[in-house]
Amino acid sequence: MKQAECLFVQRNDLPKARAAVESYRQVLKEDPQQVEASIKLARLLIFIGSQKDLQNEGRYYMEAIEVSRQALRYHPNDPGPHYWLGVACGLMADVSGGFTALGLVDDTKQQMETVIKLDPTYDYGGAYRVLGRLHTKLPFIVGGDKEKAERYLRLALKLGPTYMLNHLYLADLLMVTDRYAEAEVVLRQVLAASAQRGLEPEDKLWKMHAGDALAHRIVR
Repeated sequence: MKQAECLFVQRNDLPKARAAVESYRQVLKEDPQQVEASIKLARLLIFIGSQKDLQNEGRYYMEAIEVSRQALRYHPNDPGPHYWLGVACGLMADVSGGFTALGLVDDTKQQMETVIKLDPTYDYGGAYRVLGRLHTKLPFIVGGDKEKAERYLRLALKLGPTYMLNHLYLADLLMVTDRYAEAEVVLRQVLAASAQRGLEPEDKLWKMHAGDALAHRIVR
């Protein structure tokens, strides 16, 4: 476990992130009830799968789904496995299509509703953030609701004001609803913010997305 933890904190280096995946797999092979190892493994798989220009990202999300489901067999009342299962299902829905994607969206909603019941503060208001993201991206005809999206994202911001992904997702909603001036302010806040300790690799990814949005999506 110690080796896996050491590699986890160096996950910004993708070869070390992949080595951490192997280490956590071994930890869980020896002790499948290790919930912290399950959560860290799911996080790593999602982090690797979310890298720009990565091919076959779905295989990382599928493994994150499997790891989280296994953790829930042993820890059904822990918000962590529910949350990361929902995140992985949502990301898998993005790379799937048709009825498969719709089923995964339903799974995501169910897991996030469970997280809200167990601990609404988990991962800086993460359940509200994911629900807000879903409603931003889903077409109205299959349940998307931009007003609900904004309510959820502002709840996430209230619970996690320093967590820049909350801001980034709000900026995306503002752009989708043609509020570009507001979105630009939020995106510049993301770029100017100091990285939270322990989240430096994710912060680098979020700043890259914020910069891309400012360069290519803001309409002046």
